Amino acid sequence: SANVGEETITQNFVADTQPPVVEYFGTLSEYDGIGYVKSGKNVIIAKIREQGAGIKLENVIANLGGIGGGSSVPPAECSEEEELFVCTWHPSGSFPDGEENVRLNLVTVDDLVGNHAILPEKEVCVDLTPPVLEKLAVFGVTDGTAKNFFQSNDVLRLQATVTEVTGLLWKVDLRDLVNDAETEFPMTRFNEAGWATFRSEDVCTRNTEGKWDCTLETKAVKSGYVKNAFFTVQLQDTAGNAVRNWP
Repeated sequence: SANVGEETITQNFVADTQPPVVEYFGTLSEYDGIGYVKSGKNVIIAKIREQGAGIKLENVIANLGGIGGGSSVPPAECSEEEELFVCTWHPSGSFPDGEENVRLNLVTVDDLVGNHAILPEKEVCVDLTPPVLEKLAVFGVTDGTAKNFFQSNDVLRLQATVTEVTGLLWKVDLRDLVNDAETEFPMTRFNEAGWATFRSEDVCTRNTEGKWDCTLETKAVKSGYVKNAFFTVQLQDTAGNAVRNWP
């Protein structure tokens, strides 16, 4: 007769009974805890904590009908970032003048074994008005002294006054001015590599007229002779409306 070998294998399985937790759902940026959207493309983001079986893109569904998306939309992409599962959508739509608020909500957030997250709803404000740049001045700064030109190893300083009721995001292209700018300022959801970003809460204050007074300073300009160095400045509000006229 044949020899028969038997072995008993014991394996403990831990049941995943913990649902995912939606830590944030709303617009990419907020001002005073309020999200804003504009006409055209917007970015919506969900940050989900899942510590069990895992989660897939197709198990995260949002209702973005209020801002030009569908009522049951999967994300454009998801990625794992610092222990969070982060998903983004890019709906495009237009809003009639006078529309003030729209609602967004998550329809489904399930992990791989079917645990359901509590689904948040978010009200966001419609902002169709771009910031107005009242004044802008550019200086080179050497040892704390501001000049109307810049030279090797200077800090570039921008001073501006802006009319805007929400927050501001400045972007400055430093690829021609700062050594290793793409490494110093890597790409994020807000900027291309080589662009420095500055937020109003960090570089601006409200003046007595309620306008933003902003002072931005970059890293030191690269050393050596450069015949022509160009930099580009962009300015947008919390909703993403860009300045239309530059002084």
